[in-house]
Amino acid sequence: MIKSMHDYPGLRAITKAIAVFLAFTLVLPCMAWAFDARVYTMPRTGQVRVHHLGRAMVLPKKLGAINQSFQGNGKTIVHIQDLHCNHEVQKNIAGLIHYLAQEHNLRMVGEEGAFHTVHTSGIRNFPIEKIREQVSDYFVRQGKLTGAEYYAGLSEHAVRLEGIETPGLYNESRQAVGFFLNHESQGYCQDMRDILDEMKASIYNPLLRKFDSHRRDYREGKTNLLKYCAYLNSTAKGMKISREPYSQLVRFLNQRQNHFSLDMDSDQLFWELDGIDTEIRECLYNTATQRELDEHYRRLDIIEKILNISIAPRELQEFRAQRSEFRVSRFKTFINQHASQEKYILDTESLVLDEYIEKAERFYRQADERSGHFVDNLCRKMEKHGEDIAVMITGGFHTEKVLEELKRQNISYISIKPRLSRQDIVNPYFALLRNRQTPLEKLLAKNQDI
Repeated sequence: MIKSMHDYPGLRAITKAIAVFLAFTLVLPCMAWAFDARVYTMPRTGQVRVHHLGRAMVLPKKLGAINQSFQGNGKTIVHIQDLHCNHEVQKNIAGLIHYLAQEHNLRMVGEEGAFHTVHTSGIRNFPIEKIREQVSDYFVRQGKLTGAEYYAGLSEHAVRLEGIETPGLYNESRQAVGFFLNHESQGYCQDMRDILDEMKASIYNPLLRKFDSHRRDYREGKTNLLKYCAYLNSTAKGMKISREPYSQLVRFLNQRQNHFSLDMDSDQLFWELDGIDTEIRECLYNTATQRELDEHYRRLDIIEKILNISIAPRELQEFRAQRSEFRVSRFKTFINQHASQEKYILDTESLVLDEYIEKAERFYRQADERSGHFVDNLCRKMEKHGEDIAVMITGGFHTEKVLEELKRQNISYISIKPRLSRQDIVNPYFALLRNRQTPLEKLLAKNQDI
């Protein structure tokens, strides 16, 4: 027999407490979505000294490292590069805010994804400390609370959380995401990927098929990163391919653990994996069609990242420089010419994917515009409240434009990358973008009378 929560008074009380927290997270102004292109580079250095009002800021290495800095005049903005919904990064962001509040009198934090002041009194005023901490941590894991909100709700140091979005521009971007980030656009990408994968059987030679199977196993989670890196390294060694350009790959293998050390540059590692994969494939090709197939496969990867907003700036530059090569008609022509069976022919309905890509292009241009607004909006709020130092938290895609604007306005800044020691296997970010309920939300929805 299935029992209800009314049969368990203790569980019912805890669930009610959780419901209070959930209600709080649902009224945060627009914090359900903030753009993050998943660009996240691990720091290469440990501690970097910069000065605010004559006092050195030495960042604790266990929390992250300063990637860039600029000495201007007057106010100082500490930019923290976010990786939305990653639990480790969010907790390290909370630790960074604590350090700055304790050591440098930080009292203001500006967050992407909100317009107004973000109030955390619903957390701070909850009377049971253990539940307050445990439930807050749960919602950080679910992506419902950011590291800044977690800190503001639990810390003894009061910080003011301010949204730094411009409402009209933000809403336009949000609507654009709703248009192109959907099951149809992802489905068309998967249809093309399935066709290209099937074509490998007749186009690839045996050695290329064997090599490609290892990449497929890694992408599907059947092989972990360390094992995949070891395979690429041994294959390259057997082909006498120099590993000298792949310093992060060698560093990662030498540590013999499937996580990133303090001095690892994880973003560079993934670029090196792509580079060594390309070099090995060049040694295995024996027809131009094999190379062309892989070129289409790579372009499809980029299209998919554009449509699920996980594109890296370097990949976006490649897309913009070769825009015509990414049109669906190019894929259709290649597939129709080389597919060995009728069922692999790409139908004309897939051409609608071009419309989604064009909408995504406009979204990325708006993302650059939003970056400049972040600086203006935070500076305005700093002046209003008499603050000379503040934290700005944005997704990685905005970093370059934000720092350019800070430098243009002669504002001192440091840009921090919180420590990330391992890849996320599952990240709730894209479920949030699609407004999917968590299992807890579904449970609470069925028990409205608690």
